[in-house]
Formats: sequence, structure tokens, C-alpha cells
Amino acid sequence: MDTPVSRKVHWMLIIYGISLFLIIIISGLRLGIDWKHKTLLAAELKSFFYIKSFWGWVHLILYSFLGYFCGIELLPAAFIISVVFERLELMLQEITGNIIRPGGALDTCIDMTGYALGMYLRFVTSYSIVD
Repeated sequence: MDTPVSRKVHWMLIIYGISLFLIIIISGLRLGIDWKHKTLLAAELKSFFYIKSFWGWVHLILYSFLGYFCGIELLPAAFIISVVFERLELMLQEITGNIIRPGGALDTCIDMTGYALGMYLRFVTSYSIVD
């Protein structure tokens, strides 16, 4: 029997799985390219709510999907995974020669903001104005 929480865990695994797959592909591409010029992946964008990089927006979008599909029950798991990923990025920074740079606490704040945004969007879209 499929409970609501197990469906949310299923969505979380799917979203993180797709993200991990994309991270591996993009990181592999970045490692194989000579990064003398700024590109979209390395560009500094105009700051908007302290999000000034392409990857900051990726964090916000990823965690918005997680918040939308996984809800409040999986918020602690998403927070822990966010912190663990930031620690992994810190280790990868040394291995990749600064191609992968961690955002630290700011990225975790962006992640949780995205998660809250996703939960809010789920709440807003779950109610019909016309009954």
C-alpha cells in the first residue's frame, strides 16, 4: 500500500537522482573544458536576493521542486541532504582545482528558501478559488 509519505520519498529520490545525474554530466564537461573565459556556468549575475550565480538559481529551482512534491514531512531530510552536499562540494573544490566551488551556508539558505517556496506553491495551487 502506497502511503502519502512513501510517495513523497519516491519523488524526493527521483528529483535527487535526476539532479545527481545532471551534476555528474555537467561536472564532467566542466572538468574537460579550459575555463579561461567566463561562461554561463561560471558567470556572476546581477544579485537578486543575494543569489548571484547560475548555480544559486539551480539550487532555488531544485529545492522548489522538492518542496512542492515532498512537503513538510521531508523538510528535515532535505535540510540534512543540503548540508551534506555543501560539505561534498567543499571536498570537490580541492579535487577539481576550484572548478566546483561551495556556496556554504548561503547555498543552504537558498535551498531552504526554495523548499519553502515550493511548499507555498503547493499550498496555493491545492485550493480552488471557485467552489
